[in-house]
Amino acid sequence: MSRTVVLFKNEVLKARKRLAFWVTTGVFAFFIAAGVAALVREAFMENGRPFAFPEVWERFLPMPAQAGPIMLAVLVILLFAPEFQWRTARQNVIDGLSKEQFYWGKLMVLPALVVLFLAVSFAIAGVGAVVSPSAEGSSSFVRRTDLSFMLGYVLLLVLWGSTGFLLAALIRASGPAIGVLMVYILVEQIMGAVLGRIESLRPVLSFLPQRVSESLGGNLLHYPDQLPQVNAGRVSLGMDPLDLPAKEALVLAALAYSALFLVLAFFNLRKRDL
Repeated sequence: MSRTVVLFKNEVLKARKRLAFWVTTGVFAFFIAAGVAALVREAFMENGRPFAFPEVWERFLPMPAQAGPIMLAVLVILLFAPEFQWRTARQNVIDGLSKEQFYWGKLMVLPALVVLFLAVSFAIAGVGAVVSPSAEGSSSFVRRTDLSFMLGYVLLLVLWGSTGFLLAALIRASGPAIGVLMVYILVEQIMGAVLGRIESLRPVLSFLPQRVSESLGGNLLHYPDQLPQVNAGRVSLGMDPLDLPAKEALVLAALAYSALFLVLAFFNLRKRDL
């Protein structure tokens, strides 16, 4: 058995034994299940909107796209940062692992967690469709616009998972790292609200991580027919119309942030003592 497979199995085994893994995943599943239950309950009501694929994707996907990425970042921090607090990272190196192998062992867990969050999201949506009285008669399961949103959801999971990975490597303590994550989100929102009044800065602000997340995790980018209706409502209220960046640019920004954060975490681990 190769060293890579052994490292991955060890990390999966450690994650499965952690209460933080089960609690965080359970909270995420509960949140999604509560949202799907509301949609299914509406389908049972007289004149309620049906919970039928493919139309339901544009109502369902914003829920996991908003909650999943941040919760994944928190989970990555909870699984990774305690390795430094408990000195198990140092012990792994003493036992024969190089810093690079320790890094790759941790990194291999990230795509597994992404797949887990995707599976939880889509499994709950599927169960909701099965029990819904309006699940039959759909012409197709998914549309191209829905696939675009799903890709955006995957990118957001990778982006915020990488963010959690970097914060865990830099701060090396779960509580402070999660605190910094939440403070950053709040600060970026405040900064965007204040500096967004300056028209020349709006294109730059649109590519900050949280703004990229809001665009990739919202309906307007993936269902363009909704944007004119939203802008008409904003104009009627005296607000400026929304001007979203190109989808390709947002995808590249999410990938660039993810790669940058993972590279920074790698070099931080190599240079610092464990």
